[in-house]
Amino acid sequence: WDQRIATTSIPPKKLHDILYQAVDLDKSGDWLRLASFYQQAQRYAEAHAVMSEALIKFPGELGDRAPVLTQLNQLFANQQFEEIKLRKKSGQYQLVMNLLGQFPLDALSGENQLKLDAEIKTVQQQVLLITDIVTSLKEHVNKLPEPEQQALLPLVQEVSDEINFDSVVRLDDFQRLRRDPAIPSETLVAYALGGWLLGSGADLDNLAVARSVMRVRELTRRYLTVGTQAERLQILEEMRGEEGARPELLAKVIRNMQPPLTAPQPTPDDPPGLLRLQIQGADDSLLNYVVQLPPEYDPNRRYPCVFALPGQEFSPELEVDWWCGMNLEIPGGEYRFGQATRYGYIVVSPDWMTAGQTDYEYTEGEHARILACLRDAWRHFSIDTDRVFVTGHFAGATAAWDLTLAHPDLWAGAIMISPLADKYIFHYLENISASARAPDQIPLGTYLVYGELDGTRSTSMMGSVATRQLNPNSTILYDALVVEYHGEGRVRFSSELPRIIDWMELSSHRRIRAKQNIGVRSMRPGDRFFYWLEAPSISADLVGNPYQFDPKRFAQFDARILDSTANGVSVSKIPSPDNKAIVWLTPEMVDFSRPMTFQMSGRKSVQTLEPSIEVMLEDVRQRGDRQHFFWQKVIL
Repeated sequence: WDQRIATTSIPPKKLHDILYQAVDLDKSGDWLRLASFYQQAQRYAEAHAVMSEALIKFPGELGDRAPVLTQLNQLFANQQFEEIKLRKKSGQYQLVMNLLGQFPLDALSGENQLKLDAEIKTVQQQVLLITDIVTSLKEHVNKLPEPEQQALLPLVQEVSDEINFDSVVRLDDFQRLRRDPAIPSETLVAYALGGWLLGSGADLDNLAVARSVMRVRELTRRYLTVGTQAERLQILEEMRGEEGARPELLAKVIRNMQPPLTAPQPTPDDPPGLLRLQIQGADDSLLNYVVQLPPEYDPNRRYPCVFALPGQEFSPELEVDWWCGMNLEIPGGEYRFGQATRYGYIVVSPDWMTAGQTDYEYTEGEHARILACLRDAWRHFSIDTDRVFVTGHFAGATAAWDLTLAHPDLWAGAIMISPLADKYIFHYLENISASARAPDQIPLGTYLVYGELDGTRSTSMMGSVATRQLNPNSTILYDALVVEYHGEGRVRFSSELPRIIDWMELSSHRRIRAKQNIGVRSMRPGDRFFYWLEAPSISADLVGNPYQFDPKRFAQFDARILDSTANGVSVSKIPSPDNKAIVWLTPEMVDFSRPMTFQMSGRKSVQTLEPSIEVMLEDVRQRGDRQHFFWQKVIL
């Protein structure tokens, strides 16, 4: 077997033991080979240690190589500087400030010394700016009448406690105008608090409206967390009397508020950032899942997410370890240094298999258990729902693949490691494709990793699926990357992780929400909602169940968003028995200020619809997505 593994994936001690058995430690040339190997692997600290030992051991033969140490110091410092920039991008500002404060400036190249100096000054200026903004806000609040001050005190304190490098942008209007003596304090405070509640560029200059938005945010949080419909209806009545509950303001409130549910307290013996949650499934069973938060998690910042499904031989904790690295104890605490941690991903891993289950069964019960955990995580944590990547190993990879094809509107991409491919995976494949005429409408990308000697390939349709996706002559386009490891069997492929992260970081891997053209098929009763189109049910003669799988029967969904002149939607195929379709609407799709055109089954209707705060809130409550939610719906 030709089993190869990336050197970046080998622990330092193990790599040391391997290499030191392969060289003659009595030869200076072999020591240079060792240093060169480490340098080419970009393991500069280890290269420096080897070279230092070699210079001590062979001072006569290698005396002229001493400048190599300076070169290695510079390479290592430049590498660490790039790591600092990555951690800053990931929102780990306290770590960045600590690293900048102790960085050996003289170890960098001249160009990077200037960049580091500029970075330090930028961070220092940002800290001073945040302090100055909070002080200025409090000064202007203190100029208001006493009752007004008391009413605003909780929100002002919230801003003071939570503002940071990310969220300071919400106060741009206040920062830009706060020194203008012609603008009264009441207006400036409205700009500040309006920006905090509604986001950057809110341009809210009326303090009465800002106070109303405060109340709307609290009512929204209550609506999303109370248990009974009667309570929710009462909250809606209260909200309708608030000026801050206008749909365009409510949408901004929802997008900028923190998750409505409070994250649980960590278990004392767990690594930092690891949380355990339990919810009740649709069948009253208890579902468990774990979440690993990145360092310095801030609920006011949106984080990309890895939704990792373990296979039958692995626990959710092992999936977290694979993505985030093992927990390591170093001076000052315990930390993870894996790829997902470095890049600031939230990792969610559900315990989705039932007792005694050995493989994925393609059932809607499995979908329900898995998606219940996903939506609960959205309600508890600040997840960027445009950047959720579903993934898994073995049976978990097969489940991830099937979920991707059955619910392409949920994901930014899918990574399958050593999966099987059967049943729906082959027949749903076009659900993630696009016509060659519209390559920008490919719903999402897939990343498939397997071993050449994986024996399960011959018993599944994995090769056929990969071949279809990679066909260069097809008029149907996919965003597909297929990786085959020569000489490997069915393993977990840890060495592929850095390249997987690079793929996830591509700007093209973002979820498409308001898809212009929908053309998908379904073969299960529950697979009936795609993007903004829903069938109330699917005709029984068009679907089956996974145990009596019949690939000759399928239901087709076809619809499109009309151009801006027509301002509406056309549904050409819907597989419901009564030929009804539910169309969910957002401002991305239609202009609510104009009449809308709806076409279906040769009939056309023109309707005038206003956004509904009830539809908005109920959609967020049920699906958990505070980033993309529907403003209205129509039944055709």
